[in-house]
Amino acid sequence: MTNFQLEEFARRGGKLLEETQKNFETYKDLNIGLDKISLPKTMKPSDGAVKLVFVGQYSSGKSSIIKMLTGIETEIGAGIKTQTAHTYNWGDLEIVDTPGIHTELRPDHDEKTYYEIDHAALLIFVVTNEGFDDRMGNHFRKLAITQDRGKNMVLVVNKMDRTALGNVPEQQEIIEKDLLKVIEPFTPAQLYLTFLNTEYYFEWQTETDEELKEIYLNQSGYEKFVNNLNSFVSSRGVLSKIQSPLETLKSTITSVIGESEDLSIDRDIEAAEQLLIRRQKTLLDGKRRIRAEITEIAETLCSKIKSEGSKLAGEIAPGITEENFKRKLEAAQLQVDTYVNSYEKRIFDRLAEICDNVNQEMALIDKSQFSVNVQTNFSAPVHVPSEDERAAKMAWDIKSKSGIWENIGMTSKDAASATIPLLGGKLSSVVKDVGHFFGFKFAPWGAVNVVKSVSNVLGWIGLAMTAYQILCKFFGEDEQKKMEEELRKAREETQNSFNNIAEDIREEIISAATNKMDELTAPAFADADNKISEFRRMKQRLKELGHSLQNTLIDVQKLMDEVQQTAGT
Repeated sequence: MTNFQLEEFARRGGKLLEETQKNFETYKDLNIGLDKISLPKTMKPSDGAVKLVFVGQYSSGKSSIIKMLTGIETEIGAGIKTQTAHTYNWGDLEIVDTPGIHTELRPDHDEKTYYEIDHAALLIFVVTNEGFDDRMGNHFRKLAITQDRGKNMVLVVNKMDRTALGNVPEQQEIIEKDLLKVIEPFTPAQLYLTFLNTEYYFEWQTETDEELKEIYLNQSGYEKFVNNLNSFVSSRGVLSKIQSPLETLKSTITSVIGESEDLSIDRDIEAAEQLLIRRQKTLLDGKRRIRAEITEIAETLCSKIKSEGSKLAGEIAPGITEENFKRKLEAAQLQVDTYVNSYEKRIFDRLAEICDNVNQEMALIDKSQFSVNVQTNFSAPVHVPSEDERAAKMAWDIKSKSGIWENIGMTSKDAASATIPLLGGKLSSVVKDVGHFFGFKFAPWGAVNVVKSVSNVLGWIGLAMTAYQILCKFFGEDEQKKMEEELRKAREETQNSFNNIAEDIREEIISAATNKMDELTAPAFADADNKISEFRRMKQRLKELGHSLQNTLIDVQKLMDEVQQTAGT
């Protein structure tokens, strides 16, 4: 069956508007200003809905024709005394069923009917198969000729089932000749004259026999009626009324996505994500440098302490006394303490230096043109276009929405600041004071007790001294070997004690520094990771929005082209 193009185009336009409204609602949480864009509420023209006004005499079957065309159940059979003009929404179109005119029973009916006629885009004048009587003929000529409304009029002859031959060409020709007396100087073609048998149309809807269905549909006149309506709206400029809201919808969508589905704000989010990653990488590189250099310092300190142990172990030889060994042990203790204090300061000085370098690198990133551009794009003031501006192609840059920062836990003030606080405050401030950085002295740095660790060596030295004295008297070979074995054990134990202390200190330095740096930077990395994840989620959703709006834009343009082509035929 042929579709009424005006209704089809209006319905498709309404559906495209609904799709756009749904997208704006679905993605408004992105805070890119969708909630500030004024979408059309309907696809009705700015001067009101396109009206199809049915006018004619009482009992001409206007309500049945409306039902046939639209499926709308009107107030069929209402009496003259109660009948008034009724308006029915047909998508974004309006169907107006006016009271019968010139009954002389209700003169106010004519006034209401003329009001609707004045606002009609398409006037459908309905008479029965009996044609015009004097009153209806005068009324038609007043509208069509005196008031020059014939160019907006379609003339319909209804109830052709009451004729002798039915709704066939021969019967139509008879009635047409009779109508010429009234409609001249208009021709039937100029008035898109149509003959209808609505009863047959409704029979067609319920009939199951295909042959009978075809007969009913042909004699109902429905196809001819719709074709005439389509010819009317395409030739009389009615379609231009639905072009305007389509243009508005197109410009609104274009203002969001530009000329492609790649939303400009998507590129800005990607740039902000890259800035986050760059800052995160700078901090990570700083952590790696700290670990490498602290490890190197710890290794050197470890070597120094082991060297002291080696020196002390070398002092354990035949003839050494316990008192002499204690003095040398105490000297080694002092030297180890000196190393510890010296390297502790070296560690923290280097930490502060590296962190200062990291902060300088961060500052360079923040002051770079890339960073400035990112901040500018997100901190520019929001501007909502007026209707006039939208009509002038709505020159609005969607990327200027600062609300995106609120969506990732930041404020517009943050975004506009000289440095985006993506990874926390300056690191140098937390390492200038050793105590504040670690919160404690390296254990066992506060109690590096070499004396206690080597105390058991004194027992071996005592035995060695006793054996030495005995050897001086007797010089027995077995005793000499025994003494040498005890001294060897003492030297080994001394070296092992220093080695263990050195290794403990080395591991503690590396572990404490690594753990503390992780503790200090973990919130910054977690915050950056969260923001990056949010950026990526937003990019994906923006991509979905852009793709969906682009598809809608394509459909809008396609519909506009169809309307234009139809209007040009």
